[in-house]
Amino acid sequence: SILSDIPVYREIAGDSALYYHLRNEFELAERIKWLLANTIARNDMSNKGKIRVSNFAQDRLLEQTVKIYESAI
Repeated sequence: SILSDIPVYREIAGDSALYYHLRNEFELAERIKWLLANTIARNDMSNKGKIRVSNFAQDRLLEQTVKIYESAI
């Protein structure tokens, strides 16, 4: 992924994305070119992204489970 460099995206994507400064089309284009040219980096970021997604899913599942237990008490 290539995302604008704002805190919420950094929090969500972490090191599984490339970032560019908002409204800097040149930097965005450079990130796109770099990612297209680097298969290893692209695969690495994809794998990291899958791990990040699974962490969020686990967090949501845990949160829902805790709510169920709390409502049963």
